[in-house]
Amino acid sequence: MDPFSAQSILIGILPLGSVLGAIATKFMIKRLRRLHGMYIFTLINIVAVVLVNITTFGTLVAGRFI
Repeated sequence: MDPFSAQSILIGILPLGSVLGAIATKFMIKRLRRLHGMYIFTLINIVAVVLVNITTFGTLVAGRFI
């Protein structure tokens, strides 16, 4: 894959993950209490930080999406 396509995917996946995260947050806040939701999203953020620090392209895309 050429660098331009890889960069386009890495930049474009972030808004998609943000929209899906906002939708998931709406449903989780309705079903769970706010504190439980904060715990779940803290774990998701920790996983995202770990994935972003791995240098292969697939894990970079997964980390940006999360």
